[in-house]
Amino acid sequence: MCTSCIKEDVVTVEGAYVEWDAAVHNANAGGRTYPIITRLPLGGQQVNNQDPLITSASGTITLRVNLVAAHRSTDTEFSFSAVTGEDLPAGHVAAVEGVHYTTTGRVTIPANSSFGEAEITLLNDENGSGATFLLLELQGAGDVQIMQNKKRIGLSIAQMNAE
Repeated sequence: MCTSCIKEDVVTVEGAYVEWDAAVHNANAGGRTYPIITRLPLGGQQVNNQDPLITSASGTITLRVNLVAAHRSTDTEFSFSAVTGEDLPAGHVAAVEGVHYTTTGRVTIPANSSFGEAEITLLNDENGSGATFLLLELQGAGDVQIMQNKKRIGLSIAQMNAE
């Protein structure tokens, strides 16, 4: 016979926060404060080897963003942007907007929902710059705050030559 006692810690979050879903479900890369994703993350789960590889030929990809708050009666809008000046993973060059990707940098979580989607269109760089790296960071707006330990996500984008 075995018994155990688990203390139940109740966590209360006040206010409205947003976070990258993939940052919640995937471990941070070694020495970094964010995960580096090589495969397209599906909402609500860890990336696995069966998920599609993120490549320059992937077209428009969507990354889920979670609202950590009670559902709201109006849309929740906020932005995200690329972070530059960070150390790149070995073998990567920094992704350049307009060359390697495009995005509006805006996310809307619809009223009465817990999730929104950030869209990033990956461009097939015909110059063959090789693997690129895109570090994205959420930014708050209005009364929406950012979950500081889940505000960044890195995308490792494999090069696919245009045919």
